[in-house]
Amino acid sequence: MEAENGTPKATRSLEVVVSEANRSTWSNRTEYIMVQVGFCVGSGTIWRFPSLCQQNGGGTFFVVYVLLLFMMGIPLVFMEMALGHLVCFGVWTKIHPRLWGMGLACSMVCFLVSVYYNIFTAWSMFYLSNSFQYTLPWNQCPLVMNTSIPDPDCAQVTSSIYFWYWKTLEVTGNIEESGGIVPSLFICLLVVWLLIILISTQSLKVQGKASAITSPILWKRAGTQVFYNMGLGFGSIIVLSSISKSKNCAQDAFIVAFINLVSSLLATQVVFSVLGFRATMSTRECSNQSSWKLLQLIKMGKLPIEASPPTELLKKPVKAYTMWLHHLNRDLKKKVLEYVSDCNLENQLLRYIKGPDLVFIAFAEAITKFSGSPFWSVIFFLMFINLGLSTSVGLMQGILIPLLYNFPSLQNYSLAFSVIIGCLSFLCGLLFTQRSGLYFLTLFDEFALSLPLLIVVLFENISVAWIYGAKRFMNEMWDLLGLNFSLMHECLLRYVTPVILLILLIYNLSEMLLKSPSYRAWDKRSFTTSVLPYPTWAVFLGSSLILLSILPILVGLLKGSKKPIILPLPKDSSLQLSLTSSYGLSLTSQDQQAPSSRKTSRFSEAQTEEASGSHKQPSLLSLSKSMGTAVGHVKRGDSYTGGSAQNVPSVPPLPPVARESL
Repeated sequence: MEAENGTPKATRSLEVVVSEANRSTWSNRTEYIMVQVGFCVGSGTIWRFPSLCQQNGGGTFFVVYVLLLFMMGIPLVFMEMALGHLVCFGVWTKIHPRLWGMGLACSMVCFLVSVYYNIFTAWSMFYLSNSFQYTLPWNQCPLVMNTSIPDPDCAQVTSSIYFWYWKTLEVTGNIEESGGIVPSLFICLLVVWLLIILISTQSLKVQGKASAITSPILWKRAGTQVFYNMGLGFGSIIVLSSISKSKNCAQDAFIVAFINLVSSLLATQVVFSVLGFRATMSTRECSNQSSWKLLQLIKMGKLPIEASPPTELLKKPVKAYTMWLHHLNRDLKKKVLEYVSDCNLENQLLRYIKGPDLVFIAFAEAITKFSGSPFWSVIFFLMFINLGLSTSVGLMQGILIPLLYNFPSLQNYSLAFSVIIGCLSFLCGLLFTQRSGLYFLTLFDEFALSLPLLIVVLFENISVAWIYGAKRFMNEMWDLLGLNFSLMHECLLRYVTPVILLILLIYNLSEMLLKSPSYRAWDKRSFTTSVLPYPTWAVFLGSSLILLSILPILVGLLKGSKKPIILPLPKDSSLQLSLTSSYGLSLTSQDQQAPSSRKTSRFSEAQTEEASGSHKQPSLLSLSKSMGTAVGHVKRGDSYTGGSAQNVPSVPPLPPVARESL
């Protein structure tokens, strides 16, 4: 079809009339914001962000994180929220048919992450079940049966370490030693998945209730944390935004990002305050024990009288013992350290602050120092479980909705399908309940998270900014919002975010190819952790996870239809859809619609500028009213006066579970 000026005319927009009364939404904007925050602020906020801060220079990491948050995180969250509000489901096929695999890729990433993410919640549930005791079981070493002698393994380490590695994980020495499934973790993981399935099938709305700064590894970790904290690339933000009345996606993105940042900072402050308290108490205990041991050695004649420690340590500063030890002459100091520890406060603070150890060793040990420790233990692990479940339910929706949309035949069995997905996830999660499960979790965290998310979000960014057109997309959003927000300028989506994503992707790939992957394993003989290389089969498994995540995108690009989703209409006719009470759609011509029921947008200028010699995609804004959250299924036999019935697009129905929950 040729335009009047002789250039190929773009396809006509599809405008669908859906009243606000027919569009299911959140009760209010606050509920919607809280749901988004509940999905983004998960248990990783408690352990992952503080751990990364400590490992990467503290303030330096925070500066890089905030910089990437504003340059990449907020624009991409805004983009996903806007897409969810405008098109809801099937957004990528509306941009280009060959992008149909994007939704499935998001579902696959959600599935892989949820499989290993919920083991954290299962661990928390195990600790919670052991918190209803007056003396917490990780507060003291257990006794050998029928004796008053502490367990010899526990005597070599602290009671919190013993409870974590021996009682909770029952850990093996390496990833190749399975050791079988731990029964207690099996039960806890089963309870977690039963809760997730119950919540997901009942109602989505349950969720409402310097030189260092140039380090590539620093930027890589900060960038990955932005994705992890903001929930980018999972598709859940699009699903949650699809039923929001709020049209101010820019403001919503800033609010969610701000709450997320404040939550991370607050969690970091609380975590390090508690860890500081724990380090102080541990240093005093270490100083007293070392002083008592030195006095015994002096009485036995193994040390000279000059090795006598300072008296009344409890009345002196916490570093008094360490300072006294530091001022001894070198030979005497070396001899003293052969028998006792130096009880360094900084070393006590930095011990067991990496990964899950931060929560289940360091924080759990700190809680034992509080008065009324069982009460605080129950409160803490309940909070941790709540954070984990809120994120897991969002991940579950990110799995179900795209699958039900892309495979309409499953929609009549959506409840059973939800249960099947939950059961399949539980069965896959049993991998992490093995005695070597901690090492598999490390493998999944390294391979199944950062690289697939980067690839998915990069494709999302390119699809909107370059295939659909950043100028066109931004103009549509500003028309919808009724304001012009300079920070969300099109150049951010078109140039800045793709470049950052590409740099992070290249660095991740180069690090994976050039660096031999390894993991930390617990050695029960030396009572320490050691770094071991992954076996070949484990590296192959990790690489397969990456390929499995991006496989739908590759298949879509190679096998997707070249046909446009919406075909051109005659110049004097425009297709509209009307929502019926039975969730079906009837087709009428635009000239049959009342003038008051039509909305026009001021995008002709942007669309003309971006029009090329080929058919152009329809406006996402015009598609937004057609989708909402309850889009009907257009059958070939429906009435249509604006053109051939062959040109009618097929729109799948809203899944029954989603429809009931909304």
